[in-house]
Amino acid sequence: MGLAFSAILKSMERNRNRMTTSFQFAKHIALPITIILICWLLYMPGLSGDFLFDDHPSILNNKATALESLGTDELKQVFASGTAGPLKRPIAMMSFALNHYATGYDSYWFKATNLIIHCINGMGVFILSYLLLNAYRTHQENRLSREYIYLLSAAISLVWLIHPINLTSVLYVVQRMNSLAAMFSLLGLILYAVGRMHQLKGEAGTIWICLGLFIATPLAVLSKENGILLPAFITVLEIVFFRFRGVRGNNKRILIGLHAAIVLIPILLLSYLLIASPASILGGYQARDFTLLERLLTQTRVIWFYISQIFLPVNAKMGIYHDDMAISSDLFSPASTFAAVLGLLALVATALFSLKRAPILAFGIIFFLVGHSLESTILPLELVHEHRNYLPSFGLLFALLFYISYPLALKDSARLRQIGACFMIATFALVTFTRSYIWSDPVTHITFETENHPDSPRANQEIGQLYMRMGLSDSANGPIYLSAARHHFRKSSQLSENFLGGLFASLALESSLENEIPQDLLDDLLERLQHQPFSSNTVNWIEYLVKCIASGDCDINGNAMHEIIQAALANPTVTGRTKAELYTASSNFYFHANDYESTLYLSAEAAGMLPNNVRYRLNLVNILIILNRLDDASDELNAAMVQDRFGAHNHEIMRLASILDDLALAKRSNPSH
Repeated sequence: MGLAFSAILKSMERNRNRMTTSFQFAKHIALPITIILICWLLYMPGLSGDFLFDDHPSILNNKATALESLGTDELKQVFASGTAGPLKRPIAMMSFALNHYATGYDSYWFKATNLIIHCINGMGVFILSYLLLNAYRTHQENRLSREYIYLLSAAISLVWLIHPINLTSVLYVVQRMNSLAAMFSLLGLILYAVGRMHQLKGEAGTIWICLGLFIATPLAVLSKENGILLPAFITVLEIVFFRFRGVRGNNKRILIGLHAAIVLIPILLLSYLLIASPASILGGYQARDFTLLERLLTQTRVIWFYISQIFLPVNAKMGIYHDDMAISSDLFSPASTFAAVLGLLALVATALFSLKRAPILAFGIIFFLVGHSLESTILPLELVHEHRNYLPSFGLLFALLFYISYPLALKDSARLRQIGACFMIATFALVTFTRSYIWSDPVTHITFETENHPDSPRANQEIGQLYMRMGLSDSANGPIYLSAARHHFRKSSQLSENFLGGLFASLALESSLENEIPQDLLDDLLERLQHQPFSSNTVNWIEYLVKCIASGDCDINGNAMHEIIQAALANPTVTGRTKAELYTASSNFYFHANDYESTLYLSAEAAGMLPNNVRYRLNLVNILIILNRLDDASDELNAAMVQDRFGAHNHEIMRLASILDDLALAKRSNPSH
């Protein structure tokens, strides 16, 4: 009897343990699913929004992304089709092309794919937070329970996923480049943390570390160049959480040397480039309306703007266009610059002072600042973009959630802090849902942008183009809409001497209406084209006008277009790829104007400027074939074949080779022609 009773008790105990294990498993699965579901519901309204701004040149107007088959030649062409960065961002470009292959240019599915990537990244934040907090628990605060760490990691993941500052990396399609780079960076950080956790236990972890550094980093960089910061992020993890523990002797020296190299090599390389070839880094300032010093001073204010929007996001201050940010011309103009500089120095000092005393605080600050060390320092990029906070915001949110929920200090305020955390999460969710709803409709979106950024040249141009489309399609209310369009185009051109979008849009409007182009408008455009810093977006406008003229949709006098092109070509700030693109766009105009001499000259200049760019050379081959200069075309095509090392343009090369063979055969068959 006693044995039977004992057996029953053991069976009940086993069943209870199995039930407990099943419950824990279900709970640990349900929580991430719930987090993803919340994120998806908040973003759902915005999935119906349209393509925006840089989506057009990078995706919609990029023929290579219109992938129709998965042939080797087509895929190679996609990999080489990027224009947004020096490495062409092939992984991101391939993802856009596969989107088109599956669903065409349907913005809903492009945005839905972005949201899937965002949810994957949120789970990456979850796992990384759990690993880092466990490392912190193991060596610095062993009173923290595993259950607390798990729940805190989930909270960090949720807050990061639903934070409104990360919305542009989801609903602005082209910023998939940014979220993909972040995805591979999170993967690299996780792999590194796993490797170091193994080493802390006395186990082998080198393979995980190598995977994190040498596999994840190239994947991140080939998505977007800011992925190069992954090794620096890994060094932050090592300094704050692992502190070179768990390895001894030569292995420890190797680990220290690795991280020293991660810090020193970029500094030495940058110093060398600035001394040996300063134009390679600073040449882009010729196309900006600010100097290097002005950018550095302005970025101190921009960083504080980012921080304010991470902790207290305000919908009215956010937006896709921040070109209304005042430039800091010196330390006291505007007056907030000096305070921003001092505040940033104090922030750095706080991080260094806290490394041993409050390592989570130090981690949050350093991770955030390292995340901005590429795009918010000396590179001649635009001043403000919210998506630059996508991965860096993790550091500040990690620290914020940790100290709000910290259970081992100020226990009397624990309940109040928990209520505050819930209120914060609810606020973030509300702001993100509101933004998502605003982004769901192009009219609502650009109206909101213009109302909250009335001094943004781009916002005024965009809403002007909206009114222009409405005016051209609505005969009853057309005059009202067209008057509003002219107002915003004029305001856009007045807000910034360097921004020409408003003038080009005005010209496009008048030509669409078959009106005579006002001479003062043309004179203003010509003056700025020749003397103001020249941006790549100006080339996009010239390309648009050329296509519009060729299609018959724009009635622009040929002499006026010739003057526009000549003014642009005379601008001394046009250099590099921008100049080659300008030559190509100009050659297309002269081709349609039957000026084949100018067409050939400009096409040859574009190919000569960037001789390793196969696309320009193939464009020249096309022109030479049309002009019946078959021997020259054959020579250029042979040069293109040599340059096309990876076969990215093989399909086009074969097409042109076939045309040349047919023409040569026809010439031999009929030598009199």
